[in-house]
Amino acid sequence: MPGEDTSDNVFGGGLNLDCFVDRNVAFQASGSWADPGTDDLWHNYTVDVIFRAPMQNFAPYVFAGGGVIVEDTTDLLGRAGLGLEFRPTTDLRPPLFVA
Repeated sequence: MPGEDTSDNVFGGGLNLDCFVDRNVAFQASGSWADPGTDDLWHNYTVDVIFRAPMQNFAPYVFAGGGVIVEDTTDLLGRAGLGLEFRPTTDLRPPLFVA
């Protein structure tokens, strides 16, 4: 029904894949979906390129990319940002991301 609050009925999931070309450049692909409790599904697919500058336990990075959002229609999206990766020790895997 229009105007009905369906926020308690939402379910979704996603998958993310990072591929580092070297220690400074990576590609990231992700896909996610959500069922908002209505008759349609929402899909989101993105691809980003990430540039890092590792310095001991810190690695500032910048990323940019784009993708699509699929609901009843398909819309393009673009995104970009900055972040800081922190590893308490250089031997720790996986990294802790702070953005």
